[in-house]
Amino acid sequence: MQAMEVINKPLRRAGTRPCFALVLGLAYMLCASCAKTIPVDRRDPQAVLQAYFAAWARSDWSGEASFMDAKYAGMTPEPLDSLRILQVRPGPVESPTGRTYQVIFEIKVKGQGISMQSGQYNWSYTLTWEAQRGSWLISNYGAG
Repeated sequence: MQAMEVINKPLRRAGTRPCFALVLGLAYMLCASCAKTIPVDRRDPQAVLQAYFAAWARSDWSGEASFMDAKYAGMTPEPLDSLRILQVRPGPVESPTGRTYQVIFEIKVKGQGISMQSGQYNWSYTLTWEAQRGSWLISNYGAG
């Protein structure tokens, strides 16, 4: 209740508080526009896989890379107009440090695309537990 009373009181000093309010308002707008990511439970491999696809769909390259092994750091992202996951099935590998998933997805690339064409893909994704980061990471992926 105290906080609401402070917020609802009119600004009295013309010099400092309006500037502070302006800065605070701009900071809020910037944070709100940048906060497109949804919190991800990185201890859940399927949540990491879904977050990877969500980042890819919104062309969030740094977000996409954050769910991948370091060997993919130099990867050229594929710009998309749309991405739709059709099916996610657990694969044959399931251990405390490794999981596989079979993912069927459909994409529409922007323009001619870089390495992929618009269409449906059936890829296998391997996720590995990275203890130092406390996260599952995509360590391999591709057709099949």
